[in-house]
Amino acid sequence: MISNSNSTNNVFQEVARLIRDIALQASSKFDRYLIREVFGVYLAHELREHGHRVLSNAVVPIYYEDLIIKQGFPMDLVVNDVILVQLIGGNEKKAKQHRSRFQKQLLLTGSPCGILVQFDNGPIPKVMHLLPALTENPSYCA
Repeated sequence: MISNSNSTNNVFQEVARLIRDIALQASSKFDRYLIREVFGVYLAHELREHGHRVLSNAVVPIYYEDLIIKQGFPMDLVVNDVILVQLIGGNEKKAKQHRSRFQKQLLLTGSPCGILVQFDNGPIPKVMHLLPALTENPSYCA
C-alpha cells in the first residue's frame, strides 16, 4: 500500500501546481480544440521534462484486506508511483460522478492523492486534486 507522508504531500502539491500550469500552457498552444488524448500525451511529456516519473495508461492494483487484485483500475497517468491522474470529459454532472468514482478508486488502491483534469466546453481544462477523505469538496488548483 502507498504511504501518506509530508514528503508525499509536498510532491503532490508540486505536481498539482505543475499540471495546472501545463494545462494553462497547453490551452494557449492548442486553443479550444485541445482533446483529452492529446493533452494526456502532452502532460506526460511535460511532467517527464520536469523530472517526474510518469506511467501512461497504467493499471493500478486494488488492495482489499490481505488481497492484492492486480487487474485493478486503469489510470490515464501515474506520477512518481504515488499520484493518480485521470483526464475526464463532460459537463459538471458527469464530473461529479467521476469525482465520486475516482475517490473510491483512491481508497481501494491505497493512493494518498489523485488529480482530475476535467475537459468541458471551456477554453481551459479544470484541474482539481482530491484526497480520499474528501467527499464533495475537491480543491481546485487555480
